[in-house]
Amino acid sequence: MLHEADRRIYFPTVGFSESLNLSVATALVCQRLIDWFPALRGDLTDEAKDALRKEWFPQLTSSPDTWIAAPSTIGVLPDVRRDPSRTETGQNPWVSKKIRRRELDLEQVQSRQKSSKASSPPQR
Repeated sequence: MLHEADRRIYFPTVGFSESLNLSVATALVCQRLIDWFPALRGDLTDEAKDALRKEWFPQLTSSPDTWIAAPSTIGVLPDVRRDPSRTETGQNPWVSKKIRRRELDLEQVQSRQKSSKASSPPQR
């Protein structure tokens, strides 16, 4: 396969990331190019963006009829991964039940919970 390639690229990596597959490596290259050259993002009109969303969103769900029947729900999906307001409004990131239970068993967490309950006003 390497004989057929036009070029060979090496990504200097450290640790477990040395086992990156081709799709991850390609995504990293694309992201770096967009960081360096923001104009590569393109300049689609809002109408063109909506047309692409109407074409792609039904392919992302197991029930495309729901998307097609309610086109008003098609819009820009929020990127909640980097939304700092989620933690400010009390919407904590998802944590598995196993990890949550393990954390609740920690002494530090239990003492914090006791102190927060003691300082909060009684509920009616």
